[in-house]
Amino acid sequence: MTEEKDRLRKRLIHRRKELSEQQRKEAGAAAEELLCSLPVWKEAGQVFAYCDCSGEMPTGGILRRALKEGKVLALPKVAGPGKMDFFQVGDISELKPGAYGILEPEPLRPVFPDAGTILLLPGTAFDENGYRLGYGGGFYDRYTSRYPEGIRIGLGYSFQLLQTIPHEDWDIRADGLVTEDEVRFFAKRKGCKMPAIPV
Repeated sequence: MTEEKDRLRKRLIHRRKELSEQQRKEAGAAAEELLCSLPVWKEAGQVFAYCDCSGEMPTGGILRRALKEGKVLALPKVAGPGKMDFFQVGDISELKPGAYGILEPEPLRPVFPDAGTILLLPGTAFDENGYRLGYGGGFYDRYTSRYPEGIRIGLGYSFQLLQTIPHEDWDIRADGLVTEDEVRFFAKRKGCKMPAIPV
């Protein structure tokens, strides 16, 4: 299964990198509007997000919007192999290059998710059951096993949504997915406040 996942990752990362800067910018703006129109976004006091890299769906607009709307914005910082924690960001200027060259919060003000927190999930692929294919490091799988609270929303391009992807028992599921074209909600996870809507 590992080889199958690796082949899928490489194919979709390559396709992602083929997008022009303008295509990425337009997709990011569209996804931002869809995400921020959701009732769960409007009700959320905290948004746990990430800084995009390597052709991912742009998140800069989402970060700025969360701050503008007075939400607690938190971003991850790598704490070791397969481990990360989230820390509050008061201003985009606080971010500094960290692990893998990705911007991380500095100074460190730890925050923890509650039931209404939105946790944005990066990924190389998502499927119609909510399964996510990450980058192989297990960071989000381990984080959500430690802190299962919150509403997990994948963020990606429409071509990253597949009918099914290979997954294992420890792979986490997203509660929803936002692309530039649509919002998908998946089968409701126990303890999740996000409504289940048939895909």
